[in-house]
Order: sequence, then C-alpha cells, then structure tokens
Amino acid sequence: MLMQFLPTMWILVVGTCIAYRLQNIPAYIGIALVVAYIAVSYPEYVLVTALVLTIAWVSVCVVDLLKGVQPGDQTDSTQTGETRIQKHKYRPDIDGLRAYAIIPVVVYHAFPTVMPGGFIGVDVFFVISGFLITQILIEQNAAGTFSYAGFYERRVRRIFPALAVVLVAVLVAGWFLLFSDEYQNLATHSVAGSLFTSNLLLYSQVGYFATDSYALPLLHLWSLGVEEQFYIVWPVVVTVLHRHRNRLLWAFVGLVVVSFVSTQYVQMTDGDAAFYWPITRFWELGIGGIAAWLVSTYQIAYHEPHVRKTANALGWGGLLVFCIGLATIDDTTVFPGYHALIPTVSAFMLIMAGGVSWVSRTLLANRLVVFVGLISYPLYLWHWPILSFGMIYYGGDFSTTFRLFAVVLAFVLAFLTYWGIERRVRVVSGNRSLISTRQIIVLLSCVVSISLLYLLNPVETPNASRQKNHRAKQVTVQVAATTEILTCQAAGFVTSIKGTCRVVLHADSERTEYMIVGDSIARSLGLGLLDRAIDHPVVMLARDGCAPLPGMERIRPASTTTFGCTNANGVPAMYAAITQNTENKQRVIFVSGLYTAIEGKKLNPLEQREIRLQYRDRPLPGTTEQRARDYRDSVIEMFDALSNIPSTTVVFVYQPPQFLNHPNSCIRRGLDGGAWGCPVSREVEDAFNAQYRAIVDDVLRDYPQVETFDPMQFLCDASFCYAAKDGQILYRDDTHLNILGSQLIAQEIAKRYP
Repeated sequence: MLMQFLPTMWILVVGTCIAYRLQNIPAYIGIALVVAYIAVSYPEYVLVTALVLTIAWVSVCVVDLLKGVQPGDQTDSTQTGETRIQKHKYRPDIDGLRAYAIIPVVVYHAFPTVMPGGFIGVDVFFVISGFLITQILIEQNAAGTFSYAGFYERRVRRIFPALAVVLVAVLVAGWFLLFSDEYQNLATHSVAGSLFTSNLLLYSQVGYFATDSYALPLLHLWSLGVEEQFYIVWPVVVTVLHRHRNRLLWAFVGLVVVSFVSTQYVQMTDGDAAFYWPITRFWELGIGGIAAWLVSTYQIAYHEPHVRKTANALGWGGLLVFCIGLATIDDTTVFPGYHALIPTVSAFMLIMAGGVSWVSRTLLANRLVVFVGLISYPLYLWHWPILSFGMIYYGGDFSTTFRLFAVVLAFVLAFLTYWGIERRVRVVSGNRSLISTRQIIVLLSCVVSISLLYLLNPVETPNASRQKNHRAKQVTVQVAATTEILTCQAAGFVTSIKGTCRVVLHADSERTEYMIVGDSIARSLGLGLLDRAIDHPVVMLARDGCAPLPGMERIRPASTTTFGCTNANGVPAMYAAITQNTENKQRVIFVSGLYTAIEGKKLNPLEQREIRLQYRDRPLPGTTEQRARDYRDSVIEMFDALSNIPSTTVVFVYQPPQFLNHPNSCIRRGLDGGAWGCPVSREVEDAFNAQYRAIVDDVLRDYPQVETFDPMQFLCDASFCYAAKDGQILYRDDTHLNILGSQLIAQEIAKRYP
C-alpha cells in the first residue's frame, strides 16, 4: 500500500509544482486526472510516472537557476572559445549531505528492519563523489594546472591512509576470529580491496552457495572499486574536452544515458552484474558530474530572490524524494534499476540548491551533521567490518545491544581515524607533508604483500584445530561416498536439466532404483544416497533454488531475473526424467526442497533477503493468503504429476530443520558440552514450518498413494533440533546438510525402502 500511495502523492505534489511554475490551473487538473487514471489502471507505472515528472520539474528548476546567467567570463581568446571557470568554494552542506548518506547505510547494516532502504545512501555518495571530483577536474583543466600524476596522487592521499589502517585491523582481527578457509577468503578480498577491484571479485563469487554477505568483512569495498574504476576514465574525458564546454556537457549526458540504459538491460539478464559492474553504476557518478559542470560553468546568482526561491524548492524537493526512497525501497526492490533514480536525483537537487536553501543551511550545514559528514569515509570503512565480525561470531544471537555497541565503536574509530590519520595526511610543514605519498603507498603495498603471501603459503588460524575436531569424521565419510559416482552423461542417462545430475549404477538390474529430485536441499540429501553403502542404483537431479514444484518460479533478490525453474531445462526437465519408461524397474522417487520458501525468509535472522515465488502467469503474491493459494496449487500439480507413475513409489521428503545460527558460530564461541549441537527450540522450528506443512498435509489427504519421510524425527527431540550429533557437525550452513548429516538421513531412508 505504501509503495503505491507515496508515489501517487508524489506525482500530485510534483504536478502542482509544475502547474504553479506554468501558472496554469488547467494543466494541474489535467495532471491530476492522468494520475488518477494511471493509479487505477496501471498502478505498476505510478513510480515511473513520478520519476519522469520529477526529472521534468528539476529541469525546469535548473533552467530557472540559469535564467539570465551567462557562462563564466570569456577569455580574451575568442579563437579557443574557452570559458573561464569560477573557482569552487567549500560548501558545508555537501559534507552534511555525506552525513545524510552514511547514516542510513549504517542503520541499514546494523538494523535492517528499521531502515530497509538505507542502502541507497551509497548511491548518494556516488553522486557527491562525481560532483566534487568533476568540479576539481574542470577547474584545474581551465587553469592549466591539471596533471594525471597530481590527480592520482591526491586520490591516493585521500583514499589509501584510512583504507590501509582498516585493512590491517581487519586482517589482525580475522586471524583470531576466523577459520582457515574463511581467512583465505578474507585475504583474497583484502588484495581486491587494495587494488579497488572488490566489485569484480564479488561478482565472480556470486552464486547460490556464495558466502553469505554478512560473513564478508570487506564486502563494502565494492563501492570504492566502482569509484576508482570511474576515475580511470573520467579525467581523460574532462581533459580532452575541457576547451569545448558544450561538448563536455554532452559527453557527460551521453555517458549517463548509455550507462543508465545498460543498467536496465543488464538488470533483466543478470541482476548481480547490474549491481557490481562499473558500467551499470557510472551513470550515478555522471549525474554528479553534470551538476559540477553546471555549477562550474555558470556563476549562478544564488543571492537573487528568485534564484533563492528556486533553490529552496530544490532543497525541499530533494529531501522529500530521498525520504520517499528510504520509505519505499527495500531488499525486494529491483536495484539498481530505475529505482536508483530516486536517491541520485534527490542528491542532484540538494547539490543544485547551492547551499543557500533552508534545507541546506539548517539541516545539512548544521555543525553536528557536518562533523558526521567529515568522518563519513572512515565511518563507512569501519562500520561494516565491526558488524560483520559481530554477526560471524554471534550468528543469530547478535543482539540489539551488541549492534548498538558496534555502531558506537565504529563512530569512535572513525573519529580517531579522521583526527589522527586523515588530518595529519593533509598537514604540510615546510612545503612537505608530514606523511608522504610514498609512505602511504608502501603501507598499502605491505598489506597486499602480506595477503598474497598468506594466499600462497596458507597457515592455519588459531581456531582451525577446534573446527577440525568437529569435522573429523567427514574425511572418512567423503572417501566412502566417492565410489562410482558418474555424471548423467557418462552413465547414459538422458536429461536436459541444467544443474546437478549424478548417477550410481548397480550390478543387479532388478534392484530398486532411488531417484531424488529437487533443489539444493535435495542435492545435500542426495550426497548420502550416492554412498556405496546404500547399495541401490541412484539418480540425483537437482537445480539450485528450484524446489520440485511445477509452475513455481523463484525470483532472484533485488532483480527481475529468475532462477530458471520453469524453463525447459529446469523443473520440467526433472519431471521429464521422472516419467521416463520404467516398465522393468521399481523406483522410489524422493521429492525434496526448500519448502519453507513460502515464508519468504529463512529462519536465520541474519538472512534478510526475501524469497519471492511466482506461480505460472499469476502476479507476484502480495499477501499471505495469495502465497498460500499459489503454493497449494503447485503442490496439487506436483502430486497429480507423480501419483500415477507405474512401478513407482513417490515419497514427499519434509524439509530438514533450519537453524538460527551457522554451526561455525557455535564452534567459534566454544559452546561445547551437552548443548553443543547449536540447538534451536522445537517450538520455534515447528512454528516456522507450520504453514507449508499444513498445506502439504491437507493436500496429501487426497493422495493416499504418496508416502512421506520426515528428517526432523532423526535431527530433533521433543525440545530441540540439533545441527550436530556426537560432537560432529551435520550441517554445512544454517540450512543444508553436509555429507555426514546426509548419510545419517540416507541410512534411515535405506532402512525404510530396502
């Protein structure tokens, strides 16, 4: 409701502003009627309409700001047509805008349910960065003082010192908190962060079983990567075109348009690429570049009453649009699609307000706000590693109190970094900096060298032995489970599925065949069935993210792209394989999946991304009732397809329990003893599984021929469910069984279906 109401009101407000400027009441009435028609007939286009009208209104406001203003004083040389650029002055409201960008980011990371749209602060940072750097580039090129060496030296002195200190601290803390495999990943990200390629590394690591975002202490460095990659291209563009003022503007506009269009296209095919690729983010920095061109090229008379009035409108408009973004954008929003226009356009409006609007003077240039803006860079660097280590160590038990303490600590460290490091880097004594650029580069080079040295010669971290003790039996289990496991192609089993397809053959052609189909839950369970000790021919068909529910598609987080469950090589391929001719062979088919996806969330509170399912051609369900209806229809379709297959026993496998914590969190905290199994209350577990189980159990009354198997009876008692047994971990994360847990369940299956 809020997602539709606010944009509708937004359209009416912007329409009123446009009509007021046009002094045309009929125009406003027409806009109101159009809004009403769109809101009723095409509600999905309400936000797009609001954005289009806002951009139109901002354009009118910019024209008003420039009305009667000529480009900067012309040089004596009419041959070059060069424009003398006005030297920029310090604007405290820009530092204040940094504060309004960083605070939502920190709140989002610490308390995601409080401000689910707080991540848009990063987009505001992109616009600010594009504005400030472009302004400097234009000014220095006009004065003839620009050099590439000088530009990159300033970037090094601005970015490297605080970054190097944070990287050292993270590597030291990680040594004591992380396990060896986790520390190797941290070292890899340390190298990527130092070389400003974190965004590219993260994109290369995305996937269904990629490391959870909260377990990556250097995840946030992706944005620095985007910025610095932008500054490889941007100085060249400005330097080449600075003598041709209009061409430079059109180059800015062209970059913004091409990058924005690329974002929309890539978003439809690869949501992860849209988020991490530099080309899909350059348009946000380019918007700041356009603002810098306008402010640098024109001496806008902000002291004039009519200009101040327009600046006030831009200030209020920018603030309101930003607040609308915070209220309506969340993890389910397709981002950075056109929704990213909300924070970027709002930042553009606040910058173009020139520091003279009431919002700029009172809310942005406030001393306390400016102070937060001044420490915003080190605060950005510190806050996420502290929160990440807290979540890694405490898991789902990372309480509100601990989170508050982490935020306070981040502010303290940010201030100390700013006061003790950043300010000293800027101090010059006798034409020499107290800390030379060479020293800064050497420090960061040491960080890279140490990380690379560890990656080439890994050493076990202090926690490694504790982890080994709880995984000792898995090595033996993995050896036993590797006998004669073939790919489907090698085994001659024909299927079009794109996913995991494994086969174990058997000498006895009349031996009952096991077939397990489903998603990653089925794959983790299937590892145990593939063990030679099971003594059955086995076929495992799994596509990650796709439960064996016909017609049910899963949408990737913050994206329009799907898991491809309903494609011909997805779930339909599973059912095609199931219905193959089985006249001479008895089969038991186990259907297994993440059925709690109907809840929209995982049990672990650290997993914030919403799971979105869409059934057939129906729209995405917006209510609990709609989700239950779609789920029921898909379950009925599943049992209809399976229940009458000849020579086949169909077994619906209930989902194994999920956990509030990753088992590693329990090991890290040394929670040994009788309660070591990283337990979750049976009451909590049953409540979380209640919705899907109620639907399945109700539907099963009409399919008495379908049997069921419940892993929870072997992993839970009357009070708790456990992620470990006899001191050995049974799960590889908070959701999926490992090889040991899989074999435990597989042995019980083999007893029931000999």
